[in-house]
Amino acid sequence: MSTHYLFDRQPGEREEAFTAFRAYLDLGPKRSLAAVGRQLGKSKALMERWSSRWNWVARVEAYTNHLFRQADLEQQRELRRKIVTRMRP
Repeated sequence: MSTHYLFDRQPGEREEAFTAFRAYLDLGPKRSLAAVGRQLGKSKALMERWSSRWNWVARVEAYTNHLFRQADLEQQRELRRKIVTRMRP
């Protein structure tokens, strides 16, 4: 069974809208709907509709939280490796 995240393509979300979301996500902290529209040659109004319908702000937050959790897990694994290495004779 695969895990479905909020930042994955959503059921019913067209490829074009998902591509726009990914462009929005990839813009980083200074992202804007206007910038995505310019990048994709679409209107800001369309980006606003898609953002609202597909919850882009919440999806970006979910993606960011996911990255932080992954980084935390990797730090924990590295710490365990170091502890195990020190304990070996």
